[in-house]
Amino acid sequence: NIAINLSLRHKLERDKYEQMAYTDFLTGIHNRTFMDKKMDELNNSNERIGIIVCDIDSFKKINDSYNHAVGDLAIQHFASTIKSYLKEGDYIFRSGGEEFTIFLRNRDYEECLALVDEIRDGIKKTPAIAEYNNKSIHIPLTASFGLYYYRTNESLDIKKAYVYADQLLIQSKDLGKNRISAKNGMSNVPLSQRFE
Repeated sequence: NIAINLSLRHKLERDKYEQMAYTDFLTGIHNRTFMDKKMDELNNSNERIGIIVCDIDSFKKINDSYNHAVGDLAIQHFASTIKSYLKEGDYIFRSGGEEFTIFLRNRDYEECLALVDEIRDGIKKTPAIAEYNNKSIHIPLTASFGLYYYRTNESLDIKKAYVYADQLLIQSKDLGKNRISAKNGMSNVPLSQRFE
């Protein structure tokens, strides 16, 4: 039985290291490495998926106005706010500094768009709370989003779909932030936009 216990312990240790390798230390959510792994798994799975790339608007201003500890707190708040809207099967990854990627699954395009709009609104309505100079401060946040919706198939690699979502995010930024630029890759309907 010692051998069984040992192999179980090794498995638990392996799992722990794997979890560490796939987890972003600041937010506790999945990291870019895990995102790449999931992309490989979902590619060509013939599944409908909403790929969203989003980031905190004017994040540099938060770091410059306060400090990196406050900036880190804003990132943690942003991640947990998004996570609170997701259901089982969905994924959120920290794909860069203040940039996050979301995979919405088992939804149609309209549902994805509506949920992203809800998330955008939720972020705007719930400021991050941080300590700064021994005072509790409220940091209002807004975010910009790019949503690309399609069915994972041979004709479009998921990494290319991710690039499309990223380009849509850039478009949201260019158009004034706190908005969504979205495209349904399964129809010929032109780009849709939502913003305040």
